[in-house]
Amino acid sequence: MNYYEILQIPPTADLKTIKKSYKKLAGLYHPDKNPDNLEQAEELFKQINEAYHILSDAKKREIYDSYYLNLASQNTSEYFGEQEILKKQRQEAFMDIIKQYHAAYNYKKDQMNHYQNIFNGWFLGIVGILGIIIAIINYLDHKERSEMYKNAIEYIKKDNTFKTDSIAYLLIERKPNNKNYYLLLIRTLISRGDYESASEKILFLKAKNESEAYYFYFLVCEMYLQHITPDEFIEKASYMENSKHIEDIDKAAFYLHRAVAKYNLLKSKKEICEDLYLSHSLGESKAKKLFYLCNSLTKPIR
Repeated sequence: MNYYEILQIPPTADLKTIKKSYKKLAGLYHPDKNPDNLEQAEELFKQINEAYHILSDAKKREIYDSYYLNLASQNTSEYFGEQEILKKQRQEAFMDIIKQYHAAYNYKKDQMNHYQNIFNGWFLGIVGILGIIIAIINYLDHKERSEMYKNAIEYIKKDNTFKTDSIAYLLIERKPNNKNYYLLLIRTLISRGDYESASEKILFLKAKNESEAYYFYFLVCEMYLQHITPDEFIEKASYMENSKHIEDIDKAAFYLHRAVAKYNLLKSKKEICEDLYLSHSLGESKAKKLFYLCNSLTKPIR
């Protein structure tokens, strides 16, 4: 949610401008003044108050600018509609992945078809050889997909979501029934801040209860879409902390989003920083962007 757009002010607006715009919009969209369109007025009035609550507080505004506007990418153009630039970057990333993986995959696939055509109809010994060849190709394909998946995880940690979702779509194309590849795509959408698309994908796949990781990311989407409160998120996602069945990247995401939830609940700086350091120790680069919150601690939490 872009609070600056809601209050119709630029990101550089001072407190006086924020207050002036808030008073104007709050008066314009107050439910009592819009009885004929009460439901929409109440929603707008709620958003206006929420935006003012954050932007009028210097510390909350600083966190909002640092986390919400820069979390998905180091380039804030992602959040301000520069769609052409994003489209070009995505196309370049996709072509890079195609060159790296797709050509080799097609070559192996052509090889397999070639061998099948040569040995089709031959005696059982040749069929056995063909089986071995196919097994080798499948092994090489599995090995390559494993490497692609591993690289995609590293791209997520480095916040390179364009390459990650390109790999995810290629993996899904090659193994449409593999839930881990869909989970990779959902991680990418959430890392980019596209919580609505990630939630829709989870519900479409009926994967909410597929695994602990799927349910966790569903809770993340629910919190940022304001379908559940930060308190409810912390309570429902608490199983992640002691789970032995999730990858480090998911546990790192858990500590990161729990730190955000704690900040929204005005928890102590020590509690927030504990989660940030744990998240960063597991490879989450985004956690480092919030380390400045911890500078005043007398002893860093490692």
